[in-house]
Amino acid sequence: MDIEEYIRSGMIESYALGLATGAERAEFELLMARYPELRIALSDFEYQLEAFALVHETPPPAGMRELIEARLK
Repeated sequence: MDIEEYIRSGMIESYALGLATGAERAEFELLMARYPELRIALSDFEYQLEAFALVHETPPPAGMRELIEARLK
């Protein structure tokens, strides 16, 4: 198996985002046990995704907490 090609296929992203089918998830998990570079690639993608989210986060509008709390009462 060409593991670099598998990494470029988008399967890591699909797995991390919960878009992979059950069969794809099972296959990926088996392959991770055999190819440590898949676990590294998954970790790298998750790190990059979190970094992107932190850079692009938007704080909620002022007073949002109070509006939510009022609706819950």
